[in-house]
Amino acid sequence: MNSKTNIQQKFTRILFYKSPKRENSSGLVPIYCRITANGKRSEISTGIFIKPEQFDNGEIIASTPTLNNYQKRLEIIKADLIEVETNLKIKNQPITSEKIKHIYLNGFKESYGIFSYVADEWLGKQGQLVDIDFQYDGYIKRKRVVERFNKFLESCNKTQIYLCEIKEAVINDYCLYCYSKLNLSKTYVRRDLMFIKAIINYAVINDYTSKNYISHYKIKKSRHVGEIKSLSLEQLKVLSEAKFHSIALQYTKDCFLFQCYTGLAFVDLYKFSMQHITKDNTGKLWCIIHRQKTSSKSTIPLTMEALSIIEKYSDLNHKVDSNIKNPGLLPVYCNQTYNRLLKEIALICNIDTNLMTSHTARKTFAMVVLNNSNVSIETVSKMLGHTRIDVTQQYYAYVDKNKISNEMQNFSFTNLLKN
Repeated sequence: MNSKTNIQQKFTRILFYKSPKRENSSGLVPIYCRITANGKRSEISTGIFIKPEQFDNGEIIASTPTLNNYQKRLEIIKADLIEVETNLKIKNQPITSEKIKHIYLNGFKESYGIFSYVADEWLGKQGQLVDIDFQYDGYIKRKRVVERFNKFLESCNKTQIYLCEIKEAVINDYCLYCYSKLNLSKTYVRRDLMFIKAIINYAVINDYTSKNYISHYKIKKSRHVGEIKSLSLEQLKVLSEAKFHSIALQYTKDCFLFQCYTGLAFVDLYKFSMQHITKDNTGKLWCIIHRQKTSSKSTIPLTMEALSIIEKYSDLNHKVDSNIKNPGLLPVYCNQTYNRLLKEIALICNIDTNLMTSHTARKTFAMVVLNNSNVSIETVSKMLGHTRIDVTQQYYAYVDKNKISNEMQNFSFTNLLKN
């Protein structure tokens, strides 16, 4: 009787109950423990199955040694739950029914299920996948997401938050934090959410937590797609004719131009090698490469300009630069250095620095081909390695003003109506 009173004082309520709806083939029912804290419930299976008439008013009606042992097991569960709650109070941790359940099920190993501990373990595993599933920059992105989320938790005084507490309300607050405090775009926040979900899924797989409460949560993409940033033909000509005394700038210029001539993303440029070049029956050379991002195949005809850059570096003399560590054919620096050098090139060539990024070159390829040739958007989609053509249509089906002007030059409603 005293134990019941103690439990009621410490928790809103603890209740053992039978579940007749889950009666098994032997006519036995399971006994569950329901914890209610701050108006919210969590349930724990006791692993006990007995006849319905042997359980009444939250207790087992003891009449055999087995039933006596079952009753002792329930009392132990109560005592353990009291200990969990007491430890949380001592550490001044917020008390929730899900947290109590989590710590109880994991044998009081509180690091199991705490976001910061699990995130560190997850990052360690991700670090082992560098150069296998993604490049080092991909690892840095994951690390920054974890750091950003931890800073958000600090701002909310939730440094020791459990994974079971990361629910929709927490993610809503995190999104608001990213938008209002950090001025991040939806694209960045969507990527953050993807990695946070991955951490919780990792915890579920390893039995650190029972459920991912944000697996359903999605950030809708903006329907508005702004004007694609890419180099014009004039800017591309200025860049191709530019000469630099710095070897690093010359290497970077050639790599950027190769992206403009092929549409390769940076990560695919980084690994591009002779094994990605094939010759067809007519003798034409093609770049066939599976994109790192989606594993889809890009099929790109190699133009004369692209082939000249390949030939220029086919002897691999650029490998003498210790700063170039990529496994591929071309002299590609790491993404951070590459983008920094592109900014220097932009200033020298009097080009807007916002137009000189590793991804702008890919966009330049698509826009130049679409607006200055009769190549269909389906073909461009295949060359870019998009998994769906609607992706290409959404982001690249933009026609520049010059093409509109040229195609509408001879159009006249008057002439049309005369016919």
